[in-house]
Amino acid sequence: MEFLGIGYQEVLLVLVLMLVVVGPQRMPQVAYQIGRAVREMQKYARAVRDEFSDEWQYLDAQAKEIRGEVDSAGRDLAEVRRSLRAETAQMDEELKAATSDVQNALPEARPAERTPSPLQKAAATTRPGPKSTVSANGGPPRPLSLKPKETTKTAAAAPAEPAEEPAEAPKLPAAKPPLVF
Repeated sequence: MEFLGIGYQEVLLVLVLMLVVVGPQRMPQVAYQIGRAVREMQKYARAVRDEFSDEWQYLDAQAKEIRGEVDSAGRDLAEVRRSLRAETAQMDEELKAATSDVQNALPEARPAERTPSPLQKAAATTRPGPKSTVSANGGPPRPLSLKPKETTKTAAAAPAEPAEEPAEAPKLPAAKPPLVF
């Protein structure tokens, strides 16, 4: 049997050397002091081991408590996630139902848009801009005037109206010269 890597032969050699160095008369006193020192060292080792054990148990309890809180928070988060998914699915279904109701109601609400009114037809066929017509002598087309043609009126048919004077253009204030610094 070995103790701390020291076998019986090494222990016997140490005892013989101690007997030679210390002597037979002081040997019991030295053995007592060595025993007491070993007991003190064991007591200190036990105290350190107990201290580490207590700290380890405290840390283990704290780790278990934190792990429990994390697990609880994870379960709560999963529950919230499930409820949010259920709510979004319900809202999605309601939204789809509302959009289908609106789409079903739109054709009923807009029959006039499908068949254009006579005004819309006339506006679609009339194009803005000058129109042209072929000249009487077969030359290139000339633009049509949008002004109504003046008809020759006889004096008896309609009294002559005084010609209107053109309205005066509003006077603008004189431009100020730019400021130069």
